[in-house]
Amino acid sequence: MKKVLLIILLIASITVVSGINLYSGKQRLEINIPLEDMRGKLGKIDVKILDTDDEVIGWAYKYIYVTRDHYSVSFKIDLKKEPRDRDLLRAKVEFKNKEIIYSLYQLEDRMVVSVLGQDEFIKGTAINYRIIVRNQRNNAPIENARVKILLKAKDADKTVFEGTTDRSGTCDTDFTLPENIDEADLHFAVSSDLGKDAYDTRIKLSSGNMTYVVTDKPVYQPGQTIHIRSLSLRRPHLQAVKGQSVLYEVEDSKGNKVFKKQVELDDFGVGYIHFVLADEVNHGDYTIRAILQGEEVEKTVNVKRYVLPKFSITLATDKEFYLPGGKMEGDIDVQYFFGKPVVEGKVKITAHKYDIGFQEESVIEGRTDKEGRYHFSYNLPDHFVGQPLEKGDAFVRIDVEVIDPANHSEKISSKKKIVQDLISLTVIPEGGALKPSLQNRIYVLATYPDGTPCIAQVEMAIDGRRFKARTDTYGVAEFEYMPRKAETDIEVKATDDKGETAQIERTFETAAAGEQIAIRMTRGIFTVGQSIELNLLTTKRSGRVYLDVVKDNQTILTKSVTINNGRGRFSLNLTPDVSGSLWFHAYVVTQGSNIVRDTRFCFVHAADELTIDVRPDMDVYEPGADGSIVFAVTDERGKPMSAALCVAIVDEAVFAVSELQPGLEKVYFKLEQEIMKPRYEIHGFTPIDIVERRKSEARAENVMFSTLTPREHYPVNYATPQLVDEKIKSAFYTKLEEARFKIYEAQSKYFNQYGEYPKTDGALSILMKEGLLEERDLLDPWGRRYYIDSPEEYFLYFTVASAGPDGVIDNDDDISEMMWGKGELLVAEMDAALPRAAAGMPIALKSKESGEELGKRGEEPRVREFFPETFVFEPALITDYQGIAKLAITMPDAITTWRITTFASSSDGQLGSTLAQLRVFQDFFVDIDLPVALTEGDEISIPVALYNYLPKDQQIKLVLQQEDWFQLLEKSEIIRTMKRDEVSVAYFPIRVKEIGYHSLLIRAYGEVKSDAIKRAVAVLPDGKLFEDIISDRLTQRVVQKVAFPKNAIANASWLGLKIFPGIFSQIVEGLDRLLGVPFGCFEQTTSVTYPNILILDYLRQYISLGYQRLLTFEVQGGGFSWFGDAPANKVLTAYGLMEFSDMAKVYDIDERLIERTAQWLRDQQNKDGSWSPDEQYLHGESWGKIQNNEILPTAYICWALGE
Repeated sequence: MKKVLLIILLIASITVVSGINLYSGKQRLEINIPLEDMRGKLGKIDVKILDTDDEVIGWAYKYIYVTRDHYSVSFKIDLKKEPRDRDLLRAKVEFKNKEIIYSLYQLEDRMVVSVLGQDEFIKGTAINYRIIVRNQRNNAPIENARVKILLKAKDADKTVFEGTTDRSGTCDTDFTLPENIDEADLHFAVSSDLGKDAYDTRIKLSSGNMTYVVTDKPVYQPGQTIHIRSLSLRRPHLQAVKGQSVLYEVEDSKGNKVFKKQVELDDFGVGYIHFVLADEVNHGDYTIRAILQGEEVEKTVNVKRYVLPKFSITLATDKEFYLPGGKMEGDIDVQYFFGKPVVEGKVKITAHKYDIGFQEESVIEGRTDKEGRYHFSYNLPDHFVGQPLEKGDAFVRIDVEVIDPANHSEKISSKKKIVQDLISLTVIPEGGALKPSLQNRIYVLATYPDGTPCIAQVEMAIDGRRFKARTDTYGVAEFEYMPRKAETDIEVKATDDKGETAQIERTFETAAAGEQIAIRMTRGIFTVGQSIELNLLTTKRSGRVYLDVVKDNQTILTKSVTINNGRGRFSLNLTPDVSGSLWFHAYVVTQGSNIVRDTRFCFVHAADELTIDVRPDMDVYEPGADGSIVFAVTDERGKPMSAALCVAIVDEAVFAVSELQPGLEKVYFKLEQEIMKPRYEIHGFTPIDIVERRKSEARAENVMFSTLTPREHYPVNYATPQLVDEKIKSAFYTKLEEARFKIYEAQSKYFNQYGEYPKTDGALSILMKEGLLEERDLLDPWGRRYYIDSPEEYFLYFTVASAGPDGVIDNDDDISEMMWGKGELLVAEMDAALPRAAAGMPIALKSKESGEELGKRGEEPRVREFFPETFVFEPALITDYQGIAKLAITMPDAITTWRITTFASSSDGQLGSTLAQLRVFQDFFVDIDLPVALTEGDEISIPVALYNYLPKDQQIKLVLQQEDWFQLLEKSEIIRTMKRDEVSVAYFPIRVKEIGYHSLLIRAYGEVKSDAIKRAVAVLPDGKLFEDIISDRLTQRVVQKVAFPKNAIANASWLGLKIFPGIFSQIVEGLDRLLGVPFGCFEQTTSVTYPNILILDYLRQYISLGYQRLLTFEVQGGGFSWFGDAPANKVLTAYGLMEFSDMAKVYDIDERLIERTAQWLRDQQNKDGSWSPDEQYLHGESWGKIQNNEILPTAYICWALGE
């Protein structure tokens, strides 16, 4: 007992043992030194007061025993001389072999306020801000600080929120604003016993509408109809937007607006239109735009001439990658779109390798079997040339051509990798970066060259320590490590079950020293009804972590989580209102008012998604037959639901031309757009894939989501400004210059000795090793290393920066300078073959019916002539209270498989989608394989494909109906015997006589089954096309005379009219002749890309020159004039402001130029809000028209400032 008492008395006495240097008559300082997370430490604490010249002007010490995590020691120190400015003094603290330097103002009692939140809100939802009030000296929370938020208005400000801070120093606001407000100015007022602070911000309030636009198919031909449907839901709960008007616009590939219509949305938020393409239109990408309450959504479709394939070819190889000299095994599967295999099809497989060009390596030929399949094997060459575009790998190109028994040909091409390394390794830190003094998760992703997961044993070496783990079914291995250094070197070696190995080395920069925080989640995908468990890891042993939950850019929950021994836990029960994308922001506020945060993303599936059951009344339909489809909609509990259905029935062959994503609707509304592009690839997974799948590995979800970051954490991020920052920057900038000069001097000496500069990586260590620099040369006034950066491989140019008093880089108290280095700053001077017939061209034609008896077998066969690509597009099929909707249909004449794509949405935002198929078929039929166009005078044999799937043979008679536009060169009838399951072809030779659009009718009379088909074809003139262009300005009625030459081909001339909305539209139309979209092989791609590069380089050079020249016309004091002399011209300056704003989008300019130009214009504004005309200007014939009153200059300047 005596020993314990003695120890207690000793500790008590130690706390009062102190030493102070007294300087009589000088100024005395009273300061408190904070000590964080040092409970139980015993020893001497030294405090020295430094001036800007690093002279010690005061000193004191104490022996202390630290009894709390948050501890402070008070000192009274006399100074030996009067300081020039107390705010520039620093306190150098030494305790337990640690040294830290504070700026004196950091140790004084001051109220510091942080305001965190969003700057855009959805009308009608709660507006949440987190307000944190702390004492700057010890970072302690200030309880009962008063918070008031005012809505500023012209007549009178209105209080929208009042409250006080809690024990953690936080106040969480919750208020709403009237829905008729689009923008609001908020004034935050905070007061406590330590002072007052105020902050103003402007917020926007939007409708929260989200619109999803869908078309019946992704690709169209001239003359077809684009069916457009939109679904509009309102966030955050995705209720249908009812009764609002949506504006639809269609823009062609040249930027011309070709369609515009306004439609009212129904009770399910659905709107739709139909846009018919003309026969003569611009080809390329068309932009479809839906505008709802000023918010635009776009979708792109492609318009071009194309051919619907008759059958599909699928190539499957035993692997997606091979080694040189390996053996490739493959299977070809060829199927007609009407569900039958292509039997006895001729197969030609050509293998090419690439070095300076494609070289044919091997040709394999054969025929498909009864299932439409063909197996092949191919021995690869021993030598390949790696390609930069393939990241150093090579490839072999496999071309497959199949000709069916009807002599119709289809082709596909596939590329297979030729690799040297069989295993690819990627190292992924949790959260995207390593954080010091925290246990970090590090993922290793092992894949084969085709992206499939590699099951392997993984060894990892970090800073001399070794770890082992095995990858899971997704090729992911997981490790944990606590980094301590600024850079962490990681070596990884993987060995798969076949003994193949791979090894990589990676270096990761560790986040800046100081407080750190990390969020850890069990997985990334959840379902409503579950709970999310968050583990928070921090370098703080105790205290609080602030946690915000954000959905749709709205803060929906704010919490303060208590930290014990560096860990905290939080659980969130998932209710229906949080389904979709969720962001978790966890952060601590440091003494310098900086926020150290970590962010995690997760996706929450709704528990009430819709299920659609599609039930056609028959398995197979004949062409022209009547039928019906029943759609049944239920929720996840099986309860019938009333919903709006979008039903599109499209020929499956269209999707062989371009694929549509029918399941994207749900993901579009619930998954944020910036999430859809991953930073890392896991085979079979993108963020969209992983959200659509309900079952996936938790580790795969964490890898995919762990490195995602939101567009902006907190657009509103206010901290009480430290007024001394600028004084400190000015006072200590000379020390930064001294450090820069020492580095420059060391750099020069190294160059003089070795004739080259050291490599940037490790340059400072090299210079110190050579004795040219010392560690103290690289320390800033607060004892921390300067941030020294160089963008070059060699340490030639460099920047020097100090993180300032708070030790956190990239904030207001940083001290930095321009790039510097040895040497001078260098500035660089900177006609195709016609495609085959397209079955779906909707050309309305009439031809003469001879009425002649063509067969003697009873009834004439029904003529099949309706061949749409989109058979049904029903944008708003509404189910009844039992969830049932019935659609009556009449089948088109195309014999094919139709894809039924169905979307469902309820009025309360439940969504669902599904795919189904509908087959149209008959056992015997014929088809005409026409080209898209013929030429007048052509002699051609028209191919007629014959398909007999009857259970027995039958004799048929083919009859071609004579028309005036062609001359038959042989008989109009052909007799043929068709065997069961036979596909064949017959030909009718003709000579083309007339220009125009014409039809061709074939009747096939059979003993058991007959058929007839009519197709359309265009006949082009046999001559050379001459174009004559006449241009004019449409200011009033314009009359132009057009004369056609006498020797023009009859019926072959046409007249087109283009009206451009402005000059720039015409410029854009011509620009596409300079620029092109890359296509084809390396050489073809280069032939398009290289001119694009040169044009871009050319434009950048002239933009750079123009920008520099424009700066010479800035007038001293602000604004611009024609030649740079005073006075500046307001209208010309407004014109320049718009130019600089647009220039900043494509070229890096000084942002301060825009700011000061805009401010100069504001300063010229009259008290009544107008701008007076300029007294002096050039070009009076044009400028004088807008300078004769105040209205036009005011309007133009407002326009410029608004931009």
